[in-house]
Amino acid sequence: MYAPQWEDFRCYIAHLLNEKKELQATLNEMDRMLSNTFGYSELKNINPRLSEQLLDATKKYTESIAKNMGNVARADMTGFSVESVKKAMLEIDQLEYKLTTSDWMPDSLFGPSKSKLHDLFSVMFKIEQLDFSHDDQQGRKKTRMADIAQAWIEGKTIQDIAVSFFDGSGSNEISKVYKTIYGKLTNGGTWGLSALSRISGIDFETLSDEQKRQLNLMPAMLYHGVKTEESVLMRMNSVPRSFAEKLGNKFKENVENRNVATARKYLKDLKDSDWDSVTSHSQYLSGRDCKKVWEILSGEAEG
Repeated sequence: MYAPQWEDFRCYIAHLLNEKKELQATLNEMDRMLSNTFGYSELKNINPRLSEQLLDATKKYTESIAKNMGNVARADMTGFSVESVKKAMLEIDQLEYKLTTSDWMPDSLFGPSKSKLHDLFSVMFKIEQLDFSHDDQQGRKKTRMADIAQAWIEGKTIQDIAVSFFDGSGSNEISKVYKTIYGKLTNGGTWGLSALSRISGIDFETLSDEQKRQLNLMPAMLYHGVKTEESVLMRMNSVPRSFAEKLGNKFKENVENRNVATARKYLKDLKDSDWDSVTSHSQYLSGRDCKKVWEILSGEAEG
């Protein structure tokens, strides 16, 4: 049985258990599903004894995770394996401090103090599903990844990040930045931070609507590389990252009911002069040019 099948099978077991079916019924369903996989069928034809051992081992695994339904539910909620949930919770419990709700708010997590972000990346590096462990840079790779995340959210350019963290801005260094950001941070980073917040002990039932919104914004800020709610709305509407913050600020000043739909209408109604006010720092694009780029990226271009 190849790895993707096995991972899917483990997730299926967790899903069945999370639905609180009787263990024996789960085992019977698991037996049927396992028997239908190509790997198990081939093994049964080649060596029936080994296939029975595999089934027995799988039953023992199922029985072991059934002993803690809370972790099964957390695995179902986060997408982590049960083992990774247990490891993540243990690592969080071993931090020098207890994470509070305020620690997870974007202003705190991505603020001047980087210690908590460093610690959370240290936890994420130990979660197999997030695939951080194959980073080819050793030594300070965990703190460096957190520092790159911080720089990305603060609006640093790809070239800035290449110089600061990869000692140059040539094609090789630029390639490493793209690999780190789009291959690691926007996938494993956003998934990991969101998942860890769900199993960190926060009582979501007691959070205010504002706290819930800020908590949900946190991974989006990392994904889009911006640091405000309005900037996220700009990025969700295809605004280039280099202009998203300034446009987001103008959007905040001029629109009271701010969401994805109102942000799109706001952008469609902007004149060339409005775009000029946010592109004045660019030596390459005029406001009209930037508006055309946005129209193409957003699908608003005519014809």
